[in-house]
Amino acid sequence: MITGHSKDILEKIHYGLIDVGIVYNPPNSTLYNVETIREESILLAGAPQKAKELGSVKSESLKGSHFIHYNWGTDFTEWFETEIGNHESMRFRVDHTRVELRLLLKGEGIGFMLESIIEKYAGQGLISRISFNPGTIYRREKYIWYAVEIKKKG
Repeated sequence: MITGHSKDILEKIHYGLIDVGIVYNPPNSTLYNVETIREESILLAGAPQKAKELGSVKSESLKGSHFIHYNWGTDFTEWFETEIGNHESMRFRVDHTRVELRLLLKGEGIGFMLESIIEKYAGQGLISRISFNPGTIYRREKYIWYAVEIKKKG
């Protein structure tokens, strides 16, 4: 299994290094088949002690907390700026979900994370969902990509 940003996965499919990719940003090309495989929420989370300490977080208090910002894409940025404000003023900004997850697990702050990841680590008592007001939840689609040629061969 190879992980990476959508652009990196598409490049690997293009050059024949991998046959299939699961990504969040679909390509706009007739060279690829794209199918939606699921929709997932991105929720506020943190270490259990941090979640217990905070209880519920309001959008206006998020900027003042130890918030870890990962940009989940253009749609997320638009949602974030509507609900919370400009992300440029956040204390911590990271460029990979693994970095954000590591910081959340260490109790370094709170941040938005995929529901499936929260569920996995919540089951182990390592992370907890944090109630977020205004309550609108950002949802994101996950896609499977593969080259048109692959489907024709199969």
